Amino acid sequence: MVCSTSRKAKGTKAYSGCRLEKTSAVRWFIYKKSRPYHYYQWGVKVKHGNFYFHSARYTTTNNRKLEVGLYNGLGTNQTTTSVRLQAVNAKLIYDIATKTNKKKRVWVKVIRKNKEKGPFGVYTLAGTTGKIKNKKKRIDPTDPNIKGNKKIYSYAMSILNGLK
Repeated sequence: MVCSTSRKAKGTKAYSGCRLEKTSAVRWFIYKKSRPYHYYQWGVKVKHGNFYFHSARYTTTNNRKLEVGLYNGLGTNQTTTSVRLQAVNAKLIYDIATKTNKKKRVWVKVIRKNKEKGPFGVYTLAGTTGKIKNKKKRIDPTDPNIKGNKKIYSYAMSILNGLK
């Protein structure tokens, strides 16, 4: 998954034993420690890591108000502690947290700096949607709630289901 993690080397802490905190899953995660507030789709907290998985940032709880510059920065270290994702990937994690058995633990491993490629290799923004060139088009091109993007989500779910 293309993502952004902390600017600080030890900011996004993914210790062994980190797992999705299923009861924390929210459709809109609102970070209220900043002014103005920051809005993210599909937030899920990671237990024992004390960070969230969520989408790129929006100016309101409207998925047509994406902060394009931050979306275009996916794949770079640009957050304080969270893992910022394309909307389709944030939705996948949200669905895993909300649709799996509440007693079943979902373990988390964050791979940083492309040293470890993970099971699917290294993904870049250029290798998925590319950067959003038209700054007036303020939607995430992977957002499954935008008409026409359902196929992206269905494809991602089929890959995920194949891993079980």
